[in-house]
Amino acid sequence: MFGGWLARRWSRLRGTLSGRGRELASLLGSADAFRDRGEWLQANALYRRVVEKEPKLAPIWVQLGHTYKEAGDLANAELAYRKAIEVNQWLADAYLQLGHVLKLRGNRAEAVNNYAHALELQPTMGAALRELKAAGKYALVS
Repeated sequence: MFGGWLARRWSRLRGTLSGRGRELASLLGSADAFRDRGEWLQANALYRRVVEKEPKLAPIWVQLGHTYKEAGDLANAELAYRKAIEVNQWLADAYLQLGHVLKLRGNRAEAVNNYAHALELQPTMGAALRELKAAGKYALVS
């Protein structure tokens, strides 16, 4: 996952990081550990702290969205995925995850649009391709 990747990357650079960077890396490492154990509320609290400090980290907004989704809070999951897209409109995973939440919320048309956009950004994204095929949208898959 992006959070884990980012935390590991920052951990390797720990010696060159400022105190703020070390704090963020520590928060991400702890958030990822909670996430990996399925402790969604604890992970959510830590990811929220990270995006409060660094709101331009689109992959962390995606991770925050996951924690909301797994905890059953689809409305806030949707908001987090939309924020990730606002921060980085080229992040295919954010569109894929937004599509999943929209599908769960019964908004299939917008879900399909997000899956199609994810596939445009990352043509090898198998999950987006499978979702489009399952929705019967073969014409959107080139």
